[in-house]
Amino acid sequence: GDEANIVSMSYGTSSIYNDGWDYESRYLTYMTTLYNPYVTFLGATGNGGHGYGTQTSPSSATAIISVGASTEYWSFESIRDLDQITWGDVQPWSNRGPSAVGQVDPDVVAIGAWGSGDLPLNEVGEGSTAWAVWGGTSMATPIAAGVTALMYQAYVGANGVAPTSALAREIMMSSARN
Repeated sequence: GDEANIVSMSYGTSSIYNDGWDYESRYLTYMTTLYNPYVTFLGATGNGGHGYGTQTSPSSATAIISVGASTEYWSFESIRDLDQITWGDVQPWSNRGPSAVGQVDPDVVAIGAWGSGDLPLNEVGEGSTAWAVWGGTSMATPIAAGVTALMYQAYVGANGVAPTSALAREIMMSSARN
């Protein structure tokens, strides 16, 4: 039918020390391997910085595409040189593992530092100011989910069926540019 194939999870728990082997991580592995292999989960890695075990839970080496935040900075001054533009680097505060179970993370990165987004009109009172600059892996994960949706659409168009979660993860990781 018309079931969802892509789930964007922009939450995580940094206090779980066995990320990748905790209940939620194992449950999502069960969901994508035995129950419905055509659903792909994308999970924000968190904003706690680098280091061993910094991946937030849930995470999984096979079931979840972990998403970190990359940069899209530019100078607010007149740009005179390309050195003033930083684009595509992993953001320093983006969790980037490895996970507690030794999994290299994140699987992919997307723009998470910084971008503009809408604010509720009734919160600010005027449409011209109903926006803010924000960032984080909770910004990067929906962007990566959108790219995953485009990949799903192209794959279904070429093959007539949706890719499995494992194949979607392989395609996303192998088609990313460094």
